[in-house]
Amino acid sequence: MVDSHSKSLFFRSLSTLLESGVSLLPALESLAQQGQSAVMAEQSSQLAQKLQQGHALSQCMRGLPHTFRAREWSLIRVAERSGLLVRVIAELGNSLEAEHRRHLELRKMLMTPAITAVLCLVIAMILPPLALKGLLDFLCELHIPLPWTTRVLLGWSALVSSPWTYAVLALGFLLGRAAVPKLSAFDWQESLLTKIPVVNSCYQLWLVTGFLHCFRQTVQVGMPLLEAVRLSQDSLASPYASRQLDSLQARLREGDSLAEAFAACDFFPTCVGSSLKAAEENGQILAMLNQLISLFEQDLQTRMQFLAATLEPLVMLWVGCAVGFMLIATLQPTLSLLEAL
Repeated sequence: MVDSHSKSLFFRSLSTLLESGVSLLPALESLAQQGQSAVMAEQSSQLAQKLQQGHALSQCMRGLPHTFRAREWSLIRVAERSGLLVRVIAELGNSLEAEHRRHLELRKMLMTPAITAVLCLVIAMILPPLALKGLLDFLCELHIPLPWTTRVLLGWSALVSSPWTYAVLALGFLLGRAAVPKLSAFDWQESLLTKIPVVNSCYQLWLVTGFLHCFRQTVQVGMPLLEAVRLSQDSLASPYASRQLDSLQARLREGDSLAEAFAACDFFPTCVGSSLKAAEENGQILAMLNQLISLFEQDLQTRMQFLAATLEPLVMLWVGCAVGFMLIATLQPTLSLLEAL
């Protein structure tokens, strides 16, 4: 699947050419020759070839499932019927760019603590058996009572130095993969994100914001509500969100109003249902969706900054505790030996 940033550049460039009066086929051919992304330049060339064969743009995009998602070609299909093609293409570009920024913010929030934790784990596994091996062997040869911290460090050093440890871990991993249903990398990451306190609320709000972005676009072009919800749900590509959003589609099929369906779905904050109820009474659903999206984006930004500011000192505290434990475990018996001399 092509990344959202490359597709955002494609849609924004295409909308700029169309707004300047260039017809669709020459615009695609121009992007194929001068595209900023080599991948999207190739896709633009394929779209232009299919367009020359008499297919609509939405049909051409549907024929490239590894590049364009159902949400994108469905919006284009509705826009072709309603005469809003240029506007929808421009909004798709803006939406994909916002999605790319949200992905970067989420990755940035988790990357630094994750890298620090992994490095600390690697150091904890390498330092005792390598850098401290001589000192630990010397303490063992003294045949004196050792404090519990030193005994723990000696045991850990022996454990990480033994090839049997890694053989058992490898066997356990293989047996676990065979016993547990296979999960993709995204499923595993999402399962982890939904179980970590504080992180799960940020991830939930991130999904809600993405859903409302897509839902606003689909409603704006006149797509039926049930189909708009289905496409917005699929656009998240999240099993966790899909399980919770199935009830939203079920409520709409049963004849509930939009506000009632959103209020009954636990996936959304309670303010969404009440806000949409007021918007339905005033006929301002799109304006309310825009306000909700803006509100949730600001809230998400604040939460992610707070989470990043909280995780970093916690990781540093863990690093300090690990280093302090190793220092105590190595220095305490040495000082005891010097005092006894």
